[in-house]
Amino acid sequence: MFHFPATGVRVEERVTLLAVDDVSLPLKRNLCYFLTSPKVHAAPVLGPSRDNPNAPDRLAAMFFGSVLFEDGRFRMWYSGYYTGRNEDAPAEILEQFPESPSNIWQGAICYAESHDGIEWDKPALGQTKFKGNCENNAIALPNMCLCVPHVIREDDEPDPARRYKMAYWFIDQKKYALHPTFRTAVSPDGLHWTVENPRPTELFLEAGGLYKFNGLYIL
Repeated sequence: MFHFPATGVRVEERVTLLAVDDVSLPLKRNLCYFLTSPKVHAAPVLGPSRDNPNAPDRLAAMFFGSVLFEDGRFRMWYSGYYTGRNEDAPAEILEQFPESPSNIWQGAICYAESHDGIEWDKPALGQTKFKGNCENNAIALPNMCLCVPHVIREDDEPDPARRYKMAYWFIDQKKYALHPTFRTAVSPDGLHWTVENPRPTELFLEAGGLYKFNGLYIL
């Protein structure tokens, strides 16, 4: 039984509340309810770099990541997909994921910026050598097959080098077969990251978000 004291309404088993319902939600301050028709953007705001055969997101730019708004700009961390293994990666990273039957690789966490959330730039970070050059927007991390970057910023963090926190998903075929797991990293600026847990969590985890509540980080 659900009881709403403000209206006296009682409902058994299940109740549905709508944000436009002035009867079931009568108490409000400086707030009004109304319905609008959204303007739908016709195309994805961030697409793959199809014109660059050596881009880490040439095949797909998958947003299973994070966006923060800072200093008048949007900052995005997303997952890049490409075809053909990046042979320029260090040997210890290449051996983590020696082959892909489909020749499709999810091997880069990429970065983009925007002033309006519609038009996005992919700055050349110069961190990762990818198919012959470092002119790409891939973030350097010590794993081969990785994606799903969840990023938060903590302004009350006393250590500036740990201002940004990230948890990301990856596969290491050599150590963990095909079971994906995750690692955590910290950064002073959201671009240069230090992986903190060298021993990944040994469980299947594909997270939907990262946040801090009651002194705990929830993934």
